[in-house]
Amino acid sequence: MTTRLGRLIAPVRTMPRVFLFEDAIYGSLVERRLEDARRIVPLPDPHGGALASRDEVVAAERTVRALRLRYLYDDPFKVWDGVRMFSFLVHCLAADAAILDFGSGPHSNVLRWLELYGFRRLKAVDVIFSRSIRRGAIEYSGDDVHRTHFPDGSFDAAIAQSVLEHGVNTRRFFDEARRVLAPRGYLLISTDFWPEKVDTGDARMYGSAWTIFSEDEIRRVFQDAETAGFRLAGDVDLRVGKPLLDVLGKRYTFLFFGLQRET
Repeated sequence: MTTRLGRLIAPVRTMPRVFLFEDAIYGSLVERRLEDARRIVPLPDPHGGALASRDEVVAAERTVRALRLRYLYDDPFKVWDGVRMFSFLVHCLAADAAILDFGSGPHSNVLRWLELYGFRRLKAVDVIFSRSIRRGAIEYSGDDVHRTHFPDGSFDAAIAQSVLEHGVNTRRFFDEARRVLAPRGYLLISTDFWPEKVDTGDARMYGSAWTIFSEDEIRRVFQDAETAGFRLAGDVDLRVGKPLLDVLGKRYTFLFFGLQRET
């Protein structure tokens, strides 16, 4: 484990009192109402698409400020897909919905935002957690995204933000997602993307192989989802602008899309 990753994980594992105090101050000083979130944040149109310009990131940051929220991401551009997930969920679900974050990492920004706007049935899984931990309304556990401990049909929606590119077997993942989602439940996904294939070679992230999905590969991901019993929850625009991310010398962007479990 790198020193940087260790610093990110440690607060969630140990939950020091100062961290919980900071959470309490952040969460209690401002009154937040779900109807206000629905007014401030528009539903993405089209629902799915690629991050095409820095202006979209700036707009997402502006939205977070308008919502009186904050974000903690390892890449600041992830606020773009986080806001899209949040907006989709607050417009499509009631506050009593049960929501799962697959591969949540140490921050679970989207779940925290939902909690502050009244959602309470929130779960997060990631293999980095050595034991189950509760932080406010969010319960974290150390499950693998391919196999979780939840009963069938437990959730109204699930998210997977920047997860699929890190060694995930998409067929197994979609089978598990379908199992834990209720009929017509939503699965919201973001991942690394570039229309032409970008060879990541032997590069690894978080201990796993790293994939930047090409257009051909992402269409196969859609096929895997369909085989598992999902359909796209709206159009997905695969057009891109210039590559906005440069990681380990690989240039690419992010892609967001929503799926809905068939009945």
